[in-house]
Amino acid sequence: MDKGFAIILLIGIVTADSTPYISPGLQIGTNSENFFISVQTTVGHLPSNFGITTGLRIYRLEKAWKKYRYLDLQFWPAIMGIGIGKMIDDDENMYTRFKTGYGILGYLTYDYCKNPKIGNHNFGLIGVLPIWDWNRYNPETG
Repeated sequence: MDKGFAIILLIGIVTADSTPYISPGLQIGTNSENFFISVQTTVGHLPSNFGITTGLRIYRLEKAWKKYRYLDLQFWPAIMGIGIGKMIDDDENMYTRFKTGYGILGYLTYDYCKNPKIGNHNFGLIGVLPIWDWNRYNPETG
């Protein structure tokens, strides 16, 4: 994903007539071959629920840990969401990633990554903590 596009989108999010939010998250998960841990931060705006997520995922491969960075664009309108992005290894190889999930502050996740070295189908559980200015946007009143 082009870094310039992500920066322009982020500027649009922050300056739009909406309420920006930031949401850190911590995830644990597995696929048919490996265990992983992820940390991430999403920046977006309400009430549209579009966001940009950047994160670090660490897979347990045999006797070593392998790190991947990721960058996603996502849309999370209610208790379900979808996203598309890239996973990037230490050699700057990029792999397309599709994700979906179900939940609110803690949710179940599934993502598909086109990287045969780590397994394609990843399942996890993530906890997030969205932070925004409640006075500018109250979900109960819109």
